[in-house]
Amino acid sequence: MAINHGNKRCFQVLLDPHRSQLLEEVAASQGVRATALIRDLLYEWVERTSDEERFEHALVNDKLLWEQTVQKRLDGRAKARAARKLSALHGVG
Repeated sequence: MAINHGNKRCFQVLLDPHRSQLLEEVAASQGVRATALIRDLLYEWVERTSDEERFEHALVNDKLLWEQTVQKRLDGRAKARAARKLSALHGVG
């Protein structure tokens, strides 16, 4: 069962110890974390097994959502920076 984690979904997968060790070794040899390798492999599999148009639509929407998330972070940081400057001007804080 997946749980929500912000705008993403979190799936928990239990792997057997010996094969998971191999996975970690393969990931290390590629210079990535095992979780990143798993995510990339799953996305490749979903792309291969899904309708091309539906996958492309999902990919575009995910990228758009990520851009919105980044913009919200930037806006929040700018707002906090402005608030700190205002507080410093008024001698508050």
